[in-house]
Amino acid sequence: MVLPFSICRIEDINGQMYEWIASGYQNDLRSCVIYDAFKASLSLPGDVAEFGAAQCETSAELARYLETFHIKKRVHIFESFEGLLDWSEQDNSAYRSLCSGLYATCREVADWFLAERSQYVLHKGRFTQFMDFDTPLCFAHVDADLYQPTREALSIVKQCLVSGGLVILDDYGADCWPGVKAAADELIADWEVLLEPAGSAQRVMRKPV
Repeated sequence: MVLPFSICRIEDINGQMYEWIASGYQNDLRSCVIYDAFKASLSLPGDVAEFGAAQCETSAELARYLETFHIKKRVHIFESFEGLLDWSEQDNSAYRSLCSGLYATCREVADWFLAERSQYVLHKGRFTQFMDFDTPLCFAHVDADLYQPTREALSIVKQCLVSGGLVILDDYGADCWPGVKAAADELIADWEVLLEPAGSAQRVMRKPV
């Protein structure tokens, strides 16, 4: 099933209005937070990544922007298409029976969103399969919901993020996903990165220059 989507009109790198497609997973504000950080990072070296892409609609929009403005970067998409499976004691156990397997997406839906895109690489599998990923990144969007996959995703980003690079972390502080904050706080403790509020349940992580 493809989720409904809305159109956000935002300013592109030329100061013109650009139509960004936001799916049912992301409301307009959350989409704009992702877009603004993504756009701000594009002058830096390195590629772009999304960890926890679900049906890949946001990844497809990131790739479409790169292709539209002839920016020579790729979007690295990390997604298992298996949904939320790796629950830990740091996660909200009350949600486990309701949400296990939530966001599992058939590959055909992702292929539909990505059909006209070319500047992406799909890394299909659990994040643990890609801990040796070492491509420099200027921007990453992490939306893994649970403690363990969030910790794994941030560990990968930590070794790849270039100076000045930006990360949008979804659901930090959200009551239903306490594992996200727990994982981020542990990683930040020994990672020289700034954590800034953005929206109601997002955070911007910025690596100092």
